[in-house]
Amino acid sequence: MITERPALGVITILEDGQIQLREDIVIERDGVEINRLHHRRVLEPSSTHTETEPRLVRIIGAVWTTEVITEFRRRRQALLDSVNTRR
Repeated sequence: MITERPALGVITILEDGQIQLREDIVIERDGVEINRLHHRRVLEPSSTHTETEPRLVRIIGAVWTTEVITEFRRRRQALLDSVNTRR
């Protein structure tokens, strides 16, 4: 029987607090892995998140301090302001 299961792959924490995730879908036949598909996404520092994977929740709790969230938002707003003044 062929089954699929999600697996959290590589987690990379960037300097500005963003967390890059490589999420895998493991495809198995009779319990033996026959293929693996990858999907990447980036989580931005935020005071709210909907992640439920315990390892990821612990990382978010450790990395996304109030200071990191505030600085991330400040830099993003400065970038948006810079782009808007060029128009």
